[in-house]
Amino acid sequence: MGLGLVGMATKDADLYDHLKNTLYNNPDSATIGEAAAYGMGLVMVGSGDEDAIQEMISHATDNNHEKIIRGLGVSLALTQYGKEAEAEGLITQMIESKDSIIRYGAMFAIGCAYAGTASASATRRLLKFAISDTSDDVKRAALMNIGILNFRDPKHLPQIVKHMAVSYNPHLRYGAAMALGIGCAGTGSQEALRILAPLSNDREDFVKQGALIALSMVFIQITEVQESKVATIRKLFEKVITNKFNNDECLTKVGALISNGILNAAGRNSTIQMTTHDGNVRQNAVVGLVLFCQHWYWYPMLNFLSLALTPTHLIAVDQNLKVPKSFKLTVKATPATFKYPELMKKKETVEKKKVETAVLSTTTKVEARLKKRGKGEGGDIEMSQADEADKKADNNEESKDVDMKDDQAAADEKDQKKDQPQPTEFVVNNPCRMMR
Repeated sequence: MGLGLVGMATKDADLYDHLKNTLYNNPDSATIGEAAAYGMGLVMVGSGDEDAIQEMISHATDNNHEKIIRGLGVSLALTQYGKEAEAEGLITQMIESKDSIIRYGAMFAIGCAYAGTASASATRRLLKFAISDTSDDVKRAALMNIGILNFRDPKHLPQIVKHMAVSYNPHLRYGAAMALGIGCAGTGSQEALRILAPLSNDREDFVKQGALIALSMVFIQITEVQESKVATIRKLFEKVITNKFNNDECLTKVGALISNGILNAAGRNSTIQMTTHDGNVRQNAVVGLVLFCQHWYWYPMLNFLSLALTPTHLIAVDQNLKVPKSFKLTVKATPATFKYPELMKKKETVEKKKVETAVLSTTTKVEARLKKRGKGEGGDIEMSQADEADKKADNNEESKDVDMKDDQAAADEKDQKKDQPQPTEFVVNNPCRMMR
């Protein structure tokens, strides 16, 4: 997989042959075969190479390992990146396959071939498979690829998938969530939030996972000033991560951990961006998200999300391509608008353990004598215990008063900060974090 990533989209024949031989020479290892298959697809991204396509189809047909067939199916999709109508021959061949794993690859072939085009015919085809295919995997993949098709039109994407988000089939609900995560990434879309919020409380564990991941993708690099719900979303992630969970909620917790990582990606200095600054589709981003979606089957695929990240920064250079430190920028906004989000704080729990003290026999005798004397003298011991209780109560009252005063002081300080006029602009040095 690393070799495929290094040689991504190079169409290097030697690299391809090396990976192909690794696949052929390890017929009994599904893991090695799957990784080699993905590597072959990465090297041949967007090539449409007929020989490579025929070799992949032939090996997928003859193989019995689901992992290898899936790896080859997704790799076939990667070879069709950006091909649009030229990919129709292969897409039709894959769609007509009786093997649901090949049809699963066909959904990604449609997504890769028409990525970012918002093609109405391709969208209708994916919706048809989401509704009518017999395999839940194919249904889920079809919906996810609607996000890859329509990321240039994030305002209308929620309208396309909203009915699927309330389907009885949990795989459709998951697919709708991931479609929104991909298609509305980094936009802070309110429409996407309205659909994802109920899904984050779904009855199915894996649907909740998809909804949490999608929320983090939509709200990456969106600050609380831009969208107040960001604070609530972060609290939700923190609550899921820190709470004790049942085995049934394991996937939800994994989803919250991944989501927290996405929000803080690259030191909170990057965002998911599907297009370049001049509006062209970023090949790296599409490939990265297609492979990221395969984490459903194999967790190492999570790392491919980094291909979709792009830095949120500005570097000013002079004619010699040096970075002048004296250069400064004035940002016409309040500092809070683009403030770094706070990292999740680790809660330190100190457990107080009761230590059993050794009791000497002489101590026991003394206590017995004191009890007898106390009964005879009208209960002096009981009175002394009551006095101690009163003292403890007084101390508790004092500590409560101190706590109340501290809380009041903190609240007053917060109110004062709110009342103070916020600066309407601020100066940053070169290089700096720069957001939309």
